[in-house]
Amino acid sequence: MCSSDLDEILYAVILFFKSLYFPEDVAIEIKILLHHDNAPARLLFLNEEQMREALERLRVKGLITIESFADLDQIKFNKRETWLQALEDYYKEKFGLE
Repeated sequence: MCSSDLDEILYAVILFFKSLYFPEDVAIEIKILLHHDNAPARLLFLNEEQMREALERLRVKGLITIESFADLDQIKFNKRETWLQALEDYYKEKFGLE
């Protein structure tokens, strides 16, 4: 699996994680994505460097915004979509489905 595939899957996993544990939050701290009991980084066996690199690629794709200034270290979602919509988009793009 190439890193861009992992990025799209990671994005869906983060959205699923958010829907379970932080449904009302607009942003999620990166440390939570790394260290929570069921954190996406833990589930996908990503260390902090790998996670931050993937988040940066998601930022470049326009899916998230990373806020790392003052005492903020969090991501915000640029699209209002569910984890299921993110997976549907991934498969449509990967396999040319409509």
